[in-house]
Amino acid sequence: EEEEGTSDPFVTLTLGKHKHKSTVKPKTLTPVWGEEFTMPAADPKGVLKLVMEDSDFGLTNDFMGMCSVALKKGRAPKPVKMTFKLRRKDGQNAGKKRGEIDIVLHWRYNPELDEGKSKATKKKKGLFG
Repeated sequence: EEEEGTSDPFVTLTLGKHKHKSTVKPKTLTPVWGEEFTMPAADPKGVLKLVMEDSDFGLTNDFMGMCSVALKKGRAPKPVKMTFKLRRKDGQNAGKKRGEIDIVLHWRYNPELDEGKSKATKKKKGLFG
């Protein structure tokens, strides 16, 4: 049973077909995760979606808020800290305050992903032409 005015929040991060879920922080309205996730970003114009929910064991989780981050905002040689207001599911900011979320985005080029693409392209050319 939750104490009055607390939640058990967690965040689901989605980028394209890749998804990560943070740990649940019990009985708090001011969670701090300090967790790191790595996701391949095939599209530099992609959008990272963060959805915060209140974990309700055995029941449907309660939506707390969401935000979307254009990856182009994080294109820097070093980590960039950003703060976003959590919004309703429709992306609007009207209604009750949902809080904010701080994230650190670090865009790093991974040549192995390009090598994998060029190998796949070469393979296709070899099969079809």
